[in-house]
Amino acid sequence: RFGVGGGLNSRGKRSGGAPSTAQEFRTTSSVGSVGKLQALTTSELDSKARLDQVMSQPKVIVENKADLTVTADDLRPMVRKLEHSAIVETLTLGFCKIDDRGVEMISEALHTNDTLRTLHLWDNKFGAAGGEALGQALAVNRALIELNLRTNDLGPKGALGIAKGLFKNTHLAVIHLRYNGIGDQGAKALAATLMQNSTLTEVDVARNRIGLDGTEALMKSMTHNQTLTHLDLQRNNISDKGGLAVGLALKINTSLTHL
Repeated sequence: RFGVGGGLNSRGKRSGGAPSTAQEFRTTSSVGSVGKLQALTTSELDSKARLDQVMSQPKVIVENKADLTVTADDLRPMVRKLEHSAIVETLTLGFCKIDDRGVEMISEALHTNDTLRTLHLWDNKFGAAGGEALGQALAVNRALIELNLRTNDLGPKGALGIAKGLFKNTHLAVIHLRYNGIGDQGAKALAATLMQNSTLTEVDVARNRIGLDGTEALMKSMTHNQTLTHLDLQRNNISDKGGLAVGLALKINTSLTHL
Protein backbone atom coordinates (compact mmCIF):
# COMPACT_ATOMS: atom_id res chain seq x y z
CA ARG A 1 0.00 0.00 0.00
CA PHE A 2 2.83 2.36 0.84
CA GLY A 3 5.11 1.56 -2.09
CA VAL A 4 4.52 3.01 -5.55
CA GLY A 5 4.73 1.46 -8.95
CA GLY A 6 7.17 2.91 -11.47
CA GLY A 7 6.58 4.73 -14.71
CA LEU A 8 6.21 8.30 -13.42
CA ASN A 9 7.00 11.18 -15.75
CA SER A 10 8.23 14.67 -14.79
CA ARG A 11 4.76 15.72 -13.59
CA GLY A 12 4.30 12.65 -11.44
CA LYS A 13 1.93 10.98 -13.93
CA ARG A 14 2.04 7.30 -14.69
CA SER A 15 3.19 6.52 -18.19
CA GLY A 16 0.67 3.73 -18.45
CA GLY A 17 -1.95 1.74 -16.61
CA ALA A 18 -4.27 3.86 -14.48
CA PRO A 19 -6.33 6.56 -16.20
CA SER A 20 -5.17 10.14 -16.07
CA THR A 21 -6.88 12.71 -13.88
CA ALA A 22 -8.39 14.20 -17.02
CA GLN A 23 -9.96 10.86 -17.85
CA GLU A 24 -11.14 10.46 -14.28
CA PHE A 25 -12.90 13.82 -14.34
CA ARG A 26 -14.45 13.17 -17.72
CA THR A 27 -16.09 10.08 -16.33
CA THR A 28 -17.10 11.49 -12.94
CA SER A 29 -18.16 15.05 -13.81
CA SER A 30 -21.33 15.83 -15.71
CA VAL A 31 -21.63 19.29 -17.18
CA GLY A 32 -25.04 18.40 -18.48
CA SER A 33 -26.35 17.99 -14.97
CA VAL A 34 -25.60 21.65 -14.26
CA GLY A 35 -27.76 22.89 -17.08
CA LYS A 36 -27.20 24.85 -20.28
CA LEU A 37 -27.56 28.26 -18.69
CA GLN A 38 -24.47 27.87 -16.49
CA ALA A 39 -22.27 26.19 -19.10
CA LEU A 40 -20.23 28.63 -21.19
CA THR A 41 -18.14 27.54 -24.16
CA THR A 42 -14.67 29.02 -24.65
CA SER A 43 -15.85 30.70 -27.85
CA GLU A 44 -18.43 32.64 -25.81
CA LEU A 45 -15.98 34.18 -23.35
CA ASP A 46 -15.97 37.45 -25.29
CA SER A 47 -19.78 37.61 -25.53
CA LYS A 48 -21.04 40.20 -23.04
CA ALA A 49 -24.60 38.94 -23.34
CA ARG A 50 -23.64 35.34 -22.57
CA LEU A 51 -21.29 36.36 -19.78
CA ASP A 52 -23.98 38.46 -18.15
CA GLN A 53 -26.37 35.55 -18.42
CA VAL A 54 -24.01 32.89 -17.10
CA MET A 55 -22.43 34.99 -14.36
CA SER A 56 -25.86 35.62 -12.90
CA GLN A 57 -25.93 31.99 -11.74
CA PRO A 58 -24.20 30.46 -8.67
CA LYS A 59 -22.49 27.69 -10.69
CA VAL A 60 -20.40 28.51 -13.76
CA ILE A 61 -18.65 25.96 -15.96
CA VAL A 62 -16.53 26.81 -18.99
CA GLU A 63 -16.57 24.01 -21.54
CA ASN A 64 -13.60 23.72 -23.89
CA LYS A 65 -15.34 21.66 -26.56
CA ALA A 66 -13.04 22.96 -29.31
CA ASP A 67 -9.88 22.10 -27.30
CA LEU A 68 -8.66 25.70 -27.46
CA THR A 69 -5.99 27.42 -25.41
CA VAL A 70 -7.76 29.92 -23.16
CA THR A 71 -5.46 32.94 -22.82
CA ALA A 72 -5.38 35.70 -20.22
CA ASP A 73 -7.00 37.99 -22.79
CA ASP A 74 -9.81 35.47 -23.25
CA LEU A 75 -10.35 35.33 -19.49
CA ARG A 76 -10.23 39.08 -18.84
CA PRO A 77 -13.98 39.86 -19.32
CA MET A 78 -15.00 37.00 -17.01
CA VAL A 79 -12.37 37.85 -14.40
CA ARG A 80 -13.50 41.47 -14.28
CA LYS A 81 -17.01 40.28 -13.46
CA LEU A 82 -15.68 37.79 -10.93
CA GLU A 83 -13.77 40.48 -9.01
CA HIS A 84 -16.95 41.96 -7.60
CA SER A 85 -19.45 39.16 -8.16
CA ALA A 86 -21.84 38.57 -5.31
CA ILE A 87 -23.51 35.62 -7.04
CA VAL A 88 -21.02 33.06 -8.41
CA GLU A 89 -20.15 30.45 -5.79
CA THR A 90 -18.57 27.74 -7.97
CA LEU A 91 -16.33 28.30 -11.01
CA THR A 92 -14.96 25.44 -13.11
CA LEU A 93 -12.23 26.08 -15.68
CA GLY A 94 -10.91 22.60 -16.34
CA PHE A 95 -9.20 21.36 -19.54
CA CYS A 96 -8.77 24.96 -20.74
CA LYS A 97 -4.95 25.01 -21.14
CA ILE A 98 -4.72 28.11 -18.96
CA ASP A 99 -1.13 29.26 -18.40
CA ASP A 100 0.54 31.18 -15.57
CA ARG A 101 -0.66 34.57 -16.77
CA GLY A 102 -4.25 33.40 -16.88
CA VAL A 103 -4.03 32.01 -13.34
CA GLU A 104 -2.35 35.19 -12.14
CA MET A 105 -5.34 37.12 -13.46
CA ILE A 106 -7.81 34.78 -11.72
CA SER A 107 -5.77 35.09 -8.53
CA GLU A 108 -6.02 38.87 -8.66
CA ALA A 109 -9.82 38.53 -8.65
CA LEU A 110 -9.62 36.37 -5.52
CA HIS A 111 -8.12 39.33 -3.66
CA THR A 112 -11.45 41.16 -3.85
CA ASN A 113 -14.07 38.45 -4.41
CA ASP A 114 -15.82 37.37 -1.21
CA THR A 115 -18.46 35.03 -2.65
CA LEU A 116 -16.65 32.27 -4.59
CA ARG A 117 -16.56 29.12 -2.48
CA THR A 118 -15.23 26.53 -4.94
CA LEU A 119 -12.66 26.98 -7.71
CA HIS A 120 -11.76 24.15 -10.10
CA LEU A 121 -8.64 24.72 -12.21
CA TRP A 122 -7.79 21.10 -12.91
CA ASP A 123 -5.92 19.96 -16.02
CA ASN A 124 -4.49 23.24 -17.24
CA LYS A 125 -0.98 24.40 -18.16
CA PHE A 126 0.17 26.64 -15.32
CA GLY A 127 3.23 26.11 -13.17
CA ALA A 128 5.19 27.68 -10.33
CA ALA A 129 4.29 31.29 -11.13
CA GLY A 130 0.61 30.40 -11.12
CA GLY A 131 1.02 28.59 -7.80
CA GLU A 132 2.76 31.57 -6.26
CA ALA A 133 -0.02 33.91 -7.43
CA LEU A 134 -2.68 31.60 -6.00
CA GLY A 135 -0.74 31.44 -2.74
CA GLN A 136 -0.74 35.22 -2.48
CA ALA A 137 -4.49 35.21 -3.07
CA LEU A 138 -5.06 32.52 -0.43
CA ALA A 139 -3.22 34.65 2.10
CA VAL A 140 -5.95 37.31 1.91
CA ASN A 141 -9.01 35.49 0.58
CA ARG A 142 -11.72 34.71 3.14
CA ALA A 143 -14.28 33.00 0.93
CA LEU A 144 -12.78 29.93 -0.80
CA ILE A 145 -13.54 26.62 0.84
CA GLU A 146 -12.34 24.24 -1.90
CA LEU A 147 -9.51 24.65 -4.42
CA ASN A 148 -8.86 22.00 -7.07
CA LEU A 149 -5.50 22.26 -8.87
CA ARG A 150 -5.13 18.66 -9.97
CA THR A 151 -2.98 17.89 -13.03
CA ASN A 152 -0.92 21.00 -13.54
CA ASP A 153 2.80 21.79 -13.27
CA LEU A 154 3.18 23.48 -9.88
CA GLY A 155 6.41 21.70 -8.98
CA PRO A 156 8.17 22.30 -5.65
CA LYS A 157 8.27 26.09 -6.08
CA GLY A 158 4.57 26.34 -6.86
CA ALA A 159 3.74 24.12 -3.88
CA LEU A 160 5.85 26.40 -1.68
CA GLY A 161 3.81 29.38 -2.88
CA ILE A 162 0.57 27.58 -2.07
CA ALA A 163 1.90 26.55 1.35
CA LYS A 164 2.85 30.14 2.21
CA GLY A 165 -0.66 31.28 1.37
CA LEU A 166 -2.23 28.48 3.41
CA PHE A 167 -0.11 29.50 6.39
CA LYS A 168 -2.17 32.71 6.61
CA ASN A 169 -5.47 31.33 5.29
CA THR A 170 -8.16 30.48 7.82
CA HIS A 171 -11.04 29.40 5.57
CA LEU A 172 -9.93 26.83 2.95
CA ALA A 173 -11.02 23.32 3.92
CA VAL A 174 -10.19 21.21 0.84
CA ILE A 175 -7.25 21.36 -1.57
CA HIS A 176 -6.46 18.96 -4.41
CA LEU A 177 -2.83 18.95 -5.62
CA ARG A 178 -2.36 15.52 -7.18
CA TYR A 179 -0.36 15.21 -10.43
CA ASN A 180 1.71 18.35 -9.85
CA GLY A 181 5.23 17.00 -9.34
CA ILE A 182 5.69 18.75 -6.00
CA GLY A 183 8.23 16.17 -4.76
CA ASP A 184 9.77 16.12 -1.30
CA GLN A 185 10.40 19.87 -1.20
CA GLY A 186 6.77 20.66 -1.92
CA ALA A 187 5.60 18.08 0.60
CA LYS A 188 7.87 19.57 3.28
CA ALA A 189 6.45 23.04 2.61
CA LEU A 190 2.91 21.75 2.98
CA ALA A 191 3.87 19.83 6.11
CA ALA A 192 5.16 23.02 7.74
CA THR A 193 1.78 24.62 7.10
CA LEU A 194 -0.15 21.60 8.37
CA MET A 195 1.76 21.80 11.64
CA GLN A 196 -0.23 24.91 12.56
CA ASN A 197 -3.25 24.88 10.23
CA SER A 198 -6.61 24.24 11.91
CA THR A 199 -8.91 24.75 8.91
CA LEU A 200 -7.96 22.19 6.27
CA THR A 201 -9.85 18.91 6.47
CA GLU A 202 -8.84 17.32 3.14
CA VAL A 203 -5.48 17.41 1.34
CA ASP A 204 -4.80 15.43 -1.84
CA VAL A 205 -1.13 15.07 -2.79
CA ALA A 206 -1.36 11.73 -4.61
CA ARG A 207 0.95 10.97 -7.55
CA ASN A 208 3.46 13.71 -6.77
CA ARG A 209 6.79 11.83 -6.59
CA ILE A 210 6.92 12.31 -2.82
CA GLY A 211 9.64 10.16 -1.26
CA LEU A 212 10.75 9.27 2.24
CA ASP A 213 11.75 12.80 3.30
CA GLY A 214 8.44 14.30 2.22
CA THR A 215 6.48 11.47 3.80
CA GLU A 216 8.26 11.79 7.13
CA ALA A 217 7.66 15.56 7.15
CA LEU A 218 3.96 15.09 6.44
CA MET A 219 3.66 12.42 9.11
CA LYS A 220 5.42 14.62 11.65
CA SER A 221 2.84 17.32 10.94
CA MET A 222 0.10 14.77 11.58
CA THR A 223 1.35 14.35 15.13
CA HIS A 224 0.44 18.01 15.69
CA ASN A 225 -2.52 18.55 13.37
CA GLN A 226 -5.87 17.43 14.79
CA THR A 227 -8.15 18.89 12.09
CA LEU A 228 -7.26 17.02 8.90
CA THR A 229 -9.49 14.01 8.26
CA HIS A 230 -8.42 13.06 4.70
CA LEU A 231 -4.81 12.86 3.45
CA ASP A 232 -4.32 11.20 0.06
CA LEU A 233 -0.76 9.96 -0.47
CA GLN A 234 -1.40 7.16 -2.94
CA ARG A 235 1.00 6.46 -5.82
CA ASN A 236 4.02 8.14 -4.22
CA ASN A 237 7.47 6.70 -3.43
CA ILE A 238 6.84 6.27 0.28
CA SER A 239 8.85 3.05 0.84
CA ASP A 240 8.70 0.70 3.82
CA LYS A 241 10.43 3.22 6.08
CA GLY A 242 7.86 5.82 5.09
CA GLY A 243 5.16 3.31 5.94
CA LEU A 244 6.68 3.01 9.39
CA ALA A 245 6.48 6.80 9.79
CA VAL A 246 2.81 6.61 8.83
CA GLY A 247 2.16 3.97 11.45
CA LEU A 248 3.91 5.94 14.19
CA ALA A 249 1.97 9.10 13.30
CA LEU A 250 -1.35 7.24 13.43
CA LYS A 251 -0.61 6.18 17.01
CA ILE A 252 -0.70 9.86 17.98
CA ASN A 253 -3.11 11.46 15.51
CA THR A 254 -6.80 11.16 16.37
CA SER A 255 -8.43 13.07 13.49
CA LEU A 256 -7.44 11.20 10.31
CA THR A 257 -10.15 8.90 9.03
CA HIS A 258 -8.91 8.42 5.43
CA LEU A 259 -5.27 7.91 4.45
